[in-house]
Amino acid sequence: MKSTFRITSLSLLLSFLVSITALSQVAITAVPFLQINTDTRSRGLGEATVAILNSPGGIHVNPATIGRKNTIEFYSPVSFNNGREIFRKPWLPGFGASDLYLQNPGIIFGFDKFSLGYQYTYLNLGEQFITGDSSPTPKDSFNSFEEVHTFSASYQITNDLFVGAGLNFGKSKLSSGQSINGQQIKSPTFTTVDVGIYADHTYDYKEMLITPSLGWSLTDFGKPIGYVREQGKNPLPMMMRGGLGLKMETKERIWDRTAFSIGGYASLSKTMARYKTEVAAGNTQFEPMGPWEVLFKSWGPYQRFNGQDYVELSLLDQLQTQTGLELIYLETLSLRFGHYYEHPENGARSYSTFGIGVHYKYFTLDYCEIDINDADHPFSGTSSMQFKVNIPFSLFEDL
Repeated sequence: MKSTFRITSLSLLLSFLVSITALSQVAITAVPFLQINTDTRSRGLGEATVAILNSPGGIHVNPATIGRKNTIEFYSPVSFNNGREIFRKPWLPGFGASDLYLQNPGIIFGFDKFSLGYQYTYLNLGEQFITGDSSPTPKDSFNSFEEVHTFSASYQITNDLFVGAGLNFGKSKLSSGQSINGQQIKSPTFTTVDVGIYADHTYDYKEMLITPSLGWSLTDFGKPIGYVREQGKNPLPMMMRGGLGLKMETKERIWDRTAFSIGGYASLSKTMARYKTEVAAGNTQFEPMGPWEVLFKSWGPYQRFNGQDYVELSLLDQLQTQTGLELIYLETLSLRFGHYYEHPENGARSYSTFGIGVHYKYFTLDYCEIDINDADHPFSGTSSMQFKVNIPFSLFEDL
């Protein structure tokens, strides 16, 4: 038996999986969907949100930033192009695959000093067909997907300092468990850990309140996993992020709301994945470094074969940069601009983003779009919309 995968649904994912002949730090990891930023506001800011407080996007970017005091937050993607299936968003529409979609509903309980959050992320990769060796007629089929359950918590140590941690339990189902060319394909499960720190301080300056902030996080710390039983394992997409923010808001109040605020954000991130060579019985093998080892040994230059030549990437070349700008008027209308950049030899993703948010009482609707001039680019035409409901605890007291 062999599995026939449709190019429109799995070509991108399979290109991300390990290829020993192309050791790009971005491309060598298993379950790369963990690196998808599912929060619409965060994506509208170029993913530069490791140092933004009170954002559900922090649940898998920086768990120290989640939660609003004495408030329940519920959020979910929403799309009006899927008929009855509105609580999901199409993923990579440039591939023309209607069954590629992403779901990531979540809920966060914010208390006085701590917050608790849960998010379910599901990437549907479509129905795959199994054929016989002598006939292209499908004999069976299965649904391929990747999913992760994220549980996060944050705690406020002082007025200006927050810490957070999270656990992720996931599964990657790319096959039905059959053998292909004599190799059994697995659907591995995995467990990873997130940790984060956030700090800020507000200064009163004339008619403005100025709040600088900083954040740091390490996400998806976990052991390598394997897809093919007869082969080795692949590292998880562990990511280290660090960033700064600066928010300025007027003291002027209109209708009991802040008249205007502006926030600028910048961050650097690095994929903490690396292989090492081992010689056994005269054969050279590549083995992934363990999570603790890679924390200390992935900071030097990195050599990879790009299909034509061997290239060496310095530490700066291995970093992804994110920048974002957010303008908020009357705590109601938000405009967002962002930019994401990777070195051409280390992922080559480079794009600008635009986002808009509308907030009214307990409800928020966010929209963002990725701006790419190349119509053939996988991200071309990618947009997302997300709604959020904030329910203050005081609302229940009034009932």
